[in-house]
Amino acid sequence: MIAVGEKEKDNNIHPAIKGKLPNLAQYHKVYIGYPIWWQRPPMLIDSLFEQCDLAGKQIVAFATSAETPLADTLSEMKKLAKTAGATLVPA
Repeated sequence: MIAVGEKEKDNNIHPAIKGKLPNLAQYHKVYIGYPIWWQRPPMLIDSLFEQCDLAGKQIVAFATSAETPLADTLSEMKKLAKTAGATLVPA
């Protein structure tokens, strides 16, 4: 799994999400959790922002990590949210 994640990061690969994504139309705020890999969210999170309609949503990020604080990933999450037409907000 580590080798796959590193290959995705190094080659900017956004893996396909398997299964149907939920309809988020009824929600104003969406919580997105992820493990922190190499000081950033895994590339699957990029895929989520590309494949899920998050326009106009408030995004709250939360993460797990043994060493890296959530704050180190927020610049990437802000960029993903902005590109998706969403806004990253504090928890």
